[in-house]
Amino acid sequence: MLGDFNESPYDRSLVSRDHLWAIRDRADLVGRTHPTDGRPPLYNPMWRLLPERDEPPHGTYCWDRPEVSGVRWWHIDQILVSPSVVDELKNVDILVELDGQQLLNKHGKPDLRIASDHLPVIAILGA
Repeated sequence: MLGDFNESPYDRSLVSRDHLWAIRDRADLVGRTHPTDGRPPLYNPMWRLLPERDEPPHGTYCWDRPEVSGVRWWHIDQILVSPSVVDELKNVDILVELDGQQLLNKHGKPDLRIASDHLPVIAILGA
């Protein structure tokens, strides 16, 4: 499952067992099930993209009003993987180019003339 959740990977709606229960560490998937409904947690590999980057993108969404929130870049687009396919996950990333088209403008922010205000995320699966 992937897309715009409008939530950071650490927000309650993503990490709580009462919600999506998407965790950051593959090792924590092993043998865990929800105490009430028996479902396993999901894995959210987007956590690995949270560290500061030297080059854009610095997140999936740029809200250029730092005076309001103090934060410009947000990681609010997620990729959630079920335990049954987590071993097939090879890479996740935020796309800044698609079919040769740059998705960032000259200021390093999503180019609204080309696509969405969010940068797309991608998951590579394979044996």
